[in-house]
Amino acid sequence: MLRKIWVKGLRNLKEFNLDLERITHLHVLGKNNQGKTNFLESLYILGNGSSPITSKPEYVVNFDNDYAIVGGEIVLGDQKHHIYVKIFSNGKRDILINQKLVKTYSSLKKYLNIDFLSADILHTYTTTSEFRRKDFDKFATSYSHEYKSVLKNYERVIKQKNKALKKDGGDDYISVLNEQLIDLSYDLVKKRVSILRDINGVLFDLLKPFKNLSVKSLDIVYIKKSFEFTDVNDYKNVLKGKLNSSMFKEKAIGYSLYGPHRDDYDILINNKSVFHFYSRGINRIVSVLIKVAQLKLIKGIFNTFPMLLLDDTFAELDLENKKVLMSILEHNTSIVYTTVVNEDSTLFSCGKQFLMKNGELIHG
Repeated sequence: MLRKIWVKGLRNLKEFNLDLERITHLHVLGKNNQGKTNFLESLYILGNGSSPITSKPEYVVNFDNDYAIVGGEIVLGDQKHHIYVKIFSNGKRDILINQKLVKTYSSLKKYLNIDFLSADILHTYTTTSEFRRKDFDKFATSYSHEYKSVLKNYERVIKQKNKALKKDGGDDYISVLNEQLIDLSYDLVKKRVSILRDINGVLFDLLKPFKNLSVKSLDIVYIKKSFEFTDVNDYKNVLKGKLNSSMFKEKAIGYSLYGPHRDDYDILINNKSVFHFYSRGINRIVSVLIKVAQLKLIKGIFNTFPMLLLDDTFAELDLENKKVLMSILEHNTSIVYTTVVNEDSTLFSCGKQFLMKNGELIHG
């Protein structure tokens, strides 16, 4: 678990060194634009090497600094580990684990299991299927090394095919790429279905305490866009037929129409789609608990205790559902919760309260 964090030169945050030795949950209160989200961002960077808010690393560096540093001490079993993430104003990043420079951010997952949820968490399930796929792929590549390898190869070949389609490449070359895509698509879909099944099992148990939902059944259903079939074992034959018959059309529009890069999934509670038949509040609860389920699955891989960063994530929830949800989170993760609502402090059964004011973290 994370025991200490040190931050310097990150956005508007004042330099601080926070000891978390006896703190499992944090409640950070503050008005808007005081630095609450920046504090969560620093924790996320420590566990992931990147920001959950911007794809531009240099944006996290304070205007008056050439770099920002986030450091932490992590205890796993009886061993202490130290992580330092240094981000320069030119976008360059250095990550040191136990004083050794590492090249891949995935190395951090062995030490910290952190995810970030903002009030916009609903966007994952109310916007496009592309948004959901990216969110799922981000988790799945951390959860399964095999998935990461298959996805990387699939994305490489689909990129080659789209390039050939735009340039009116030869039919023989496109056919060769299609044969590769058929095998890769089959492997990718099988792994997605398997991982969604793992999430399904954990999520079902997490939803049980919500008596108003009366969850009798839960199914996360994988949706193959653009064509239907009943058995994943038929996938190759069905996809091959679609790709062969649509080559002329794909050339005309310049990109591939069929495959897992267009797929989606749905969540059914008692055989009804959460996205289409349940309230925004229920969708928010499910959205949060999916992340908890993913963190618990990552814990099973790396044995790293989950930490969930919540940035006003409980918006639109009534007090009773907030209490039930917070109780579930407290039992399954370490929570850092930021809010402008002072009454939310009553949701915690334990933990430490802080005030964020002008970039300074103050003990409550």
